[in-house]
This record gives sequence, C-alpha cells and structure tokens, in this order.
Amino acid sequence: MTIVSALIPEELYKSLRNTSKLLNRSSSFLIREALTNHLEEIKEDMEDYNDAVEILAQNNPRYSLEEIEKKYDLED
Repeated sequence: MTIVSALIPEELYKSLRNTSKLLNRSSSFLIREALTNHLEEIKEDMEDYNDAVEILAQNNPRYSLEEIEKKYDLED
C-alpha cells in the first residue's frame, strides 16, 4: 500500500476519530472506504454525463413534459 497524507479541518479529523472509535475501525479503513465510494460515484456521474452527451448529439426530437402530458392525456 501507499501512504498518502492530507490536510483536513480539525472538525473533520475529530469526526473521523470519533467514528473510527464508535465502529471499532481504523481511521485508515474509513478513509479508504470513503475515498473508494466517492471515486465510484464520480465515475458513475461521468459515465452518465458522457451518455447524455452522446444522446444529445444524436439530435433526436425533444418534447417537454407538458407536450407529453397533453399527447397522452396525462394532465391533472
């Protein structure tokens, strides 16, 4: 494994320390889990963004919610 150091606010450090004690896990474990989860979320967001860009590039017709509600008689 590689050692990484980072400067974090004191309150965040206290929260990390308290949570690690509460869960009986090391701070390193919690940091790895948080970083892994956050990076996975970013990856999924980027994949969604790229999918949306591809769909928009196809230049298919677009309809507003109001148009769809009217067409399919879904209005309240």
